[in-house]
Amino acid sequence: MKALNWFLNLAILGLFIGVAAAKQAPVAEARARLGTGGRAVVNHVNEMGDEVFKLISVEYLVDAQPIFQKADPGELAALKEIEVFNDNIGPGTHKLSVQMVYQGRPVWIFSYVEGYKFKVSSSYDFTAEQGKTVNVRVVGFDKGGWLSKLEDRPAIKYDFAVEDQSSTATPSS
Repeated sequence: MKALNWFLNLAILGLFIGVAAAKQAPVAEARARLGTGGRAVVNHVNEMGDEVFKLISVEYLVDAQPIFQKADPGELAALKEIEVFNDNIGPGTHKLSVQMVYQGRPVWIFSYVEGYKFKVSSSYDFTAEQGKTVNVRVVGFDKGGWLSKLEDRPAIKYDFAVEDQSSTATPSS
């Protein structure tokens, strides 16, 4: 009987490990398919604040391939900036797609806002060049004020810069 319980526990543990690995596999495969030539660095920046909106999930794709996914409201709300991608990328035009989901937070008499979720999707085309590093800062921010409709306030903007890879290279130890 002990042997059977041990075997069942081992089988269940194997299933959990397999599921966790399967969730990470698409991201690793996508990174391998993106190629070489240039380099892309993508940073997620949260300028939304947490007074009215709380970031609960983000998803980043390059050329329709997932590069970063996170659905941890506690951790995401605390982050101000995080690098979500830093890897080689083939020369040419690429599409960066982003989806951020915010949850409303109760403010003053507007307690009903807590039940609302706001999905913001955006995409940005950028060109990677041989020997260059493309830096993209993806900024989630509140584009409205107190007089704006809640659904119009969450937004995404992009800050973009290109530099020679020689100026971004890290010295080897």
